[in-house]
Amino acid sequence: MFIGKNIRESKLARIYPWLIVLASGLLMSLLEYTYTLLFSLFLNPLVESLNSRMSIVALYYTLISFSISAMLPIINRVIDRISLSKITLTAVIVGTISIWLFSKINRIWELYLLAIVVGICSATCGTVVQGIVLNNWFAKRKNFAFTMGSFVSTIYLLIMTPLITYLINICGWRQTMLILAWMTLILGVPCALLMKASPQMIGLKPYGLSDDETGKTDKGYLAKKVDPKKIIFSRSFIITLIFFIAITFASNMSQLFPTYAVKVGFGATVGGLMETIMTGVDILITPLFAITTE
Repeated sequence: MFIGKNIRESKLARIYPWLIVLASGLLMSLLEYTYTLLFSLFLNPLVESLNSRMSIVALYYTLISFSISAMLPIINRVIDRISLSKITLTAVIVGTISIWLFSKINRIWELYLLAIVVGICSATCGTVVQGIVLNNWFAKRKNFAFTMGSFVSTIYLLIMTPLITYLINICGWRQTMLILAWMTLILGVPCALLMKASPQMIGLKPYGLSDDETGKTDKGYLAKKVDPKKIIFSRSFIITLIFFIAITFASNMSQLFPTYAVKVGFGATVGGLMETIMTGVDILITPLFAITTE
């Protein structure tokens, strides 16, 4: 019986970390990329429905970015104190309600208010949280795990970009928002329940850790505490920051593809296709990145 228990734990130790990769990638897609990258597909219909200007509607991105940024300094402490499953489950439920409310808005201030709310949801299920969690779950093959998490999001974007464009064209942006709300709830709840901040919380060790290694810290396999000043003024941090700014600039440019396509007469379908092509390129690059960083 003891041997059978060890076999089950061994299988769980091999499988569960990759379930974490899948769950964290889906949550990041549902609650971050849906509100940022994919939301650009709704900009033109929103401008028309709210009888506003693109510059005013696009302030949504400023507010959601500010909301995410405000959450990032405290998210690590929140994860330490509250069950990650509870955090992500709450974000999924609030996110679902927010998408439903998006389908009902008629005033610009309603859009702005929801941007702040969904920004908080995005921060609690987004890139930073995924990085913290995968760092805890993997002692080896971390780069591969991080890249595969991004690959899940790439597949999501590749599927959802043309699908949302199609749905907006045939049933309108409000009905499409309702469909997204149901999808967030159906896919998000199981993923949220799977999420654990570290393997120790369910009696496992980080992936790749041998039996004679404990991987213990004060709070499981969490990142070591270091002096923030040493990080901020380090060469590695500055290079990473420049790299991040470059990626963000390119990402923000891609969000304008649907708007650009409509303005120059290509149409919304072509705008969505432009984003789909860009995501398709990621399908090729992401696995290559994972292999080379190993």
